[in-house]
Amino acid sequence: MAAAGLRGLILACDTLSEVDGRELGQAANHAEARSMLESLSGRRHRVVTGVCLWPYPERVPLCATDESQLEMGPLEDDFLEWYLESGLWRGKAGACGFQDDRLPLRLIAGSPSNVVGLPLELIERMLAELPVASSPGDQ
Repeated sequence: MAAAGLRGLILACDTLSEVDGRELGQAANHAEARSMLESLSGRRHRVVTGVCLWPYPERVPLCATDESQLEMGPLEDDFLEWYLESGLWRGKAGACGFQDDRLPLRLIAGSPSNVVGLPLELIERMLAELPVASSPGDQ
C-alpha cells in the first residue's frame, strides 16, 4: 500500500482454540485433526480471536482479542470418521467449525461471530474508537 500511495483501513483477524492450555490452530493433516477433535470431545474449550484494525498510514494499529467458551458433546467413533473424511475440519481452528451444524457444539459464553473468526461486536467497539475523518466538502 505504501509504495502505491494508498490509504485505507486494514482489518486482520486470526482465531485459535484452546483446551487445557494446548493451543489448537488449523490442523495440518488428518491425524492432527483427529487428535484435536478427540481432545475437544465431551469437553469445554475457549476460542480466542485476535483483531488488528489499522487506519493506514495515519494512525497506529488498534489490536484486541475476544474470547468465547464452547462445549462439544461427545463424538462417537463413526461420526468422527465421517467428519474427518468429509474434510470439513480443514482450515478451522481446532479442526472444527461452529458453523458446521452437524457438530455437537454449544456456545456457553461470548459471541458466535467470534467463534467463526470475525468478532463483529469487538470490531464495532474498535471502530468507535477511531476518529471520524472529515470529507473534503466539510471544510
